[in-house]
Amino acid sequence: MKKNFRAIYDLWVKYQSVLAMASQKRRALSLEERVQVITSLERGESSRSIAERLGVGQTQIQNTIKRKADVLSEFETENNTKRKC
Repeated sequence: MKKNFRAIYDLWVKYQSVLAMASQKRRALSLEERVQVITSLERGESSRSIAERLGVGQTQIQNTIKRKADVLSEFETENNTKRKC
């Protein structure tokens, strides 16, 4: 009886965590945060620790790395525009 109760309880806990994750809104990283992700990874920090620190999923961190060239190009363009003003 205790084993069945424990199994049911474990399933309930997993279900609650899935519900909590599903109800969270996706948090978009700012351009500065995306550049910070790139530099942190280049310094050797893991994508998992970066994701936890920024409160986003690890996949979002990995996608930022996939678009590294685009992110850095956008950052340079934005900084050049600010300097001209």
